[in-house]
Amino acid sequence: MSLNQPKSKSRIGMRKILTVTLALLLCLTFAAPPVYAAGILPWGNASMDQPCVNVTIKNTRAELRWDEIEGADAYQIYRKYGTGGQYRLIVTTTATTFDDIYHNSFSTENERKLFKDKERYYVDPTKNPMVYTVAAVQLDSDGNVTQTSGYKESGFYSLQTPTVLKISVKDKKANITWKTVANAKQYDLFYGNVKNGGVTWAKATTVTAGSGQTQSASIPASSNYYTVQARDGDIVSARDGSLYVGTRNHRKSRILFLGDSLTYGEPYPKTIGYSASYPTRVAQNTGAYVYNAGIGGATVGIRKGSYSIYRDETLNLASGKTPNKPQSSPMPEAKYSLQDYDIIVIEGGANDYSRGVSLGSFGNMDTSTFYGAYSTMMQTIRKASQKRIADGKKPIKVVCTGMFFSDKNYTDPVHPVSKYKRKNSKGFTYQDYENAIVKEAKEWNKSKYLSVYLYDPKDYSYLTEENSSMNTVDNLHMKAWTYCKIGDSITNFLRNEVWK
Repeated sequence: MSLNQPKSKSRIGMRKILTVTLALLLCLTFAAPPVYAAGILPWGNASMDQPCVNVTIKNTRAELRWDEIEGADAYQIYRKYGTGGQYRLIVTTTATTFDDIYHNSFSTENERKLFKDKERYYVDPTKNPMVYTVAAVQLDSDGNVTQTSGYKESGFYSLQTPTVLKISVKDKKANITWKTVANAKQYDLFYGNVKNGGVTWAKATTVTAGSGQTQSASIPASSNYYTVQARDGDIVSARDGSLYVGTRNHRKSRILFLGDSLTYGEPYPKTIGYSASYPTRVAQNTGAYVYNAGIGGATVGIRKGSYSIYRDETLNLASGKTPNKPQSSPMPEAKYSLQDYDIIVIEGGANDYSRGVSLGSFGNMDTSTFYGAYSTMMQTIRKASQKRIADGKKPIKVVCTGMFFSDKNYTDPVHPVSKYKRKNSKGFTYQDYENAIVKEAKEWNKSKYLSVYLYDPKDYSYLTEENSSMNTVDNLHMKAWTYCKIGDSITNFLRNEVWK
């Protein structure tokens, strides 16, 4: 980058003096870094403020917004990998907004490792370490930089919320395990006490951030509320990833979760899987025995080349066998059969939609269709419930779960269309499969051998069209925080509707 050429030797000398003086003032006033990244001149214009940037991290992009700086002709946007990385210029713009589309801009090996799918579109917001900073610049008539405001070396980024995954209390100690987040240097551990109808938090200790996906530490067990906050100096995360352990009063209950990867938990390689799932969260909340039979990629209907929630999970468990599953699944050996479970929670339909399983019609028991396989699955559970009743036990309580919001789209992941609006290869939308689940729940609730409930995710705010890009890793599978919020919601549903 070049400066305008001066017209005389005397002006050259004066320019040098002014430049050196201004550079020294800037180092004192703005604490500019001793080594500047490519594209940043080692002097600044004291009359131009440094932009203060707001960064929103999403799973396909980071959205940068800042106020206009008086005297600026343009803005240089810099990005680095992690807080300890080195900035590099990624774009110069005259606008005061910029969307960094990862699919288009990630180029280094470390950056591209962040992608969570083979198409290289999506990044888990929780593990996105990108740091951004913006410099205001003045340009000459040829577009060359003549002055710069400098930039904030520490940059701008959003620390995600650490999610408490597990709490075990023993010997008056609460051992807390949480999902770590990118760019955290420390974690503050809090315990909470109920006061005036709310929870008042008090910090128990601070620990140095580790390098793993999860981290654990112990504090005195002086409460039923615990949470963790990420920190990097004065930058802190929210504290809404807490866990309440005061009502683990359903230890005698057995709950079975049937489903696909949304039930299984974090679906991608090198993630923590079952630990970040809503079945695990329900177990933590209630103390109940929970068995997670979720299989990634499973459809409800029987389809060649796919696992089936009806065939590979339900039928095997009806016979006391462990579900058929991929070798990579950590699913434990089954201890109980269907008839031994007090509650069975069923989730499914996302893969039926995406893989074109025909919808069928209610009453038709063709298990290659969604309706047929769902009805046959419910029939299998009803038979197990009849055995329970014959043994003097209460009927099985079945919770049919509606469709979780998704707008995952391989053709346009940055501007996706809700699957409630987009038809699949068979001409059906998510809503069609949702309607089938509602119909099944309504009709099977008439059986004297079952108690059937409908849990509809659309009644809750943890996953919507507006927040899907921030609360999922790929607009389908949830990040750990969201899985735990779903688990909290299902726990409340069980307490208020099923166990009441």
